[in-house]
Amino acid sequence: AKVNSTADSNVFSVVANFEEDFKAIDMNVIYKTKARPSSLSVAGAVFELRFKQQAQGPLAGNPTYTWQFRIKGDGHLDLTPTGLVSGDASVLWYTGGRYLFPAGYYDVVEIQAPSGMIKSDGVYNFDCKDCLTGSAKIYQANLETVVNTPDTGYCYLTKSSANTTITDGNAMYSLEGAEFTLYDGNGTPQYTLTTKADGTTDTIEVLSGTYTVKETKTPKGYKKASDTTVTVTRDQTAHIQVADQPVYGSLEMAVQKKPDGVTTKPLPNAQFKVEYFDNLDCAGSP
Repeated sequence: AKVNSTADSNVFSVVANFEEDFKAIDMNVIYKTKARPSSLSVAGAVFELRFKQQAQGPLAGNPTYTWQFRIKGDGHLDLTPTGLVSGDASVLWYTGGRYLFPAGYYDVVEIQAPSGMIKSDGVYNFDCKDCLTGSAKIYQANLETVVNTPDTGYCYLTKSSANTTITDGNAMYSLEGAEFTLYDGNGTPQYTLTTKADGTTDTIEVLSGTYTVKETKTPKGYKKASDTTVTVTRDQTAHIQVADQPVYGSLEMAVQKKPDGVTTKPLPNAQFKVEYFDNLDCAGSP
């Protein structure tokens, strides 16, 4: 067989010499794409091709043959032995680097979506009437575009103080600027949430799944929060709540009043005032 590539590298014209009663279909029938985001790949999807001898009538019910093929990274069926997941390859014809299929009627369905995407529920029909009556030996199936929507939900985080008696109204403590990173099951960082002055973050869209949430940047005056987990489900919004312990300590002072070497009067009952400033320069009012 001779294979000639066209301007579109995903479409090929196949010229082959077969027996006169042989008809075949080049089932380059699926082009898979995605709505968003760009980080996801369409590779790994699996489509099933269901062959029927009639579109209507006694042979139009259960398919005579079914084959399952993987989708390549470019969005097209991998019509090679490597891409064949299941099905009887003995009734296919392998030429020009990929399988050709018997003439007839086909239903094409997605049975496995790519990772992070929602499976398409569509049934894509290919009715090759000309394959049965025409004079050509090889027929090119038209491409069907299948768009997958990412399987996503939403989440946001609220950070608060675990001891508001210390932190409320105290400029030495701030909830703003904390960063929390969401890690997937492989320990790979995927998303970052950053707190505003009120301790909340924006709501972001994330792939559905369970994430480990780690505080990767602590704001002024607080200890690092303990790790937690969050599960995000499709089209739902998950709320992550974190209460951080403020940094503080006990203060002990020993004050001794000494005579200046001139006075000989006793020094009992002296009083001292301790003033606290919520800044390091002791500026402003205590």
